[in-house]
Amino acid sequence: MATPKHRYNYGIFETGEWFETAKDIGAELGLAHTAIDRYLKAGNTWFGLHIVRFPRKKLCRICGRDIKVYNKIRGYLCTDCLNTKGRSWKAKAKPKSKERISKSRFAWNVKKMYGLTPNDYQAMFDRQRGVCAICGDVETAQFRGKPRRLSIDHNHQTGNVRGLLCSRCNVALGLLGEDAGRIQKCLDYLQKGG
Repeated sequence: MATPKHRYNYGIFETGEWFETAKDIGAELGLAHTAIDRYLKAGNTWFGLHIVRFPRKKLCRICGRDIKVYNKIRGYLCTDCLNTKGRSWKAKAKPKSKERISKSRFAWNVKKMYGLTPNDYQAMFDRQRGVCAICGDVETAQFRGKPRRLSIDHNHQTGNVRGLLCSRCNVALGLLGEDAGRIQKCLDYLQKGG
């Protein structure tokens, strides 16, 4: 079923006839279609005939059922057809497209936030042999079932990149405010506690 191009149907009150567009009713009455809207706004009659305009029913462009709520983003699709269309799109999508999008998003974020390219990140990762610069462990935190990348640690005053850290060390460093005195006090406390 084709999507209706016009928002309104037009009719003649006295005869009960209805028309798809203003052009159709204009041709019937011998009026230009632009004159139809002028008569409607002014509330005038055309030789005693009342022209009426009423909203077109919203019909699904696939199955033809009435649509109760029209959504501009969704368009003329009922919920069932929209869900079917979404499922078919996901099935057609390339399986590696999510991975490709993830890599490009990572490259953009690293460049914007730290001024690094993905090759710079990989060089740092290789220099550190894929482990955290503080604890020397590999990343254990996971995101959607896959290990996370090592976090890029940088000095918040100068913006200089210091190295790659696992999630635990990166969070700990952030919570301690990157303050060497506070970190030393934590170390002294741990050693004193035995």
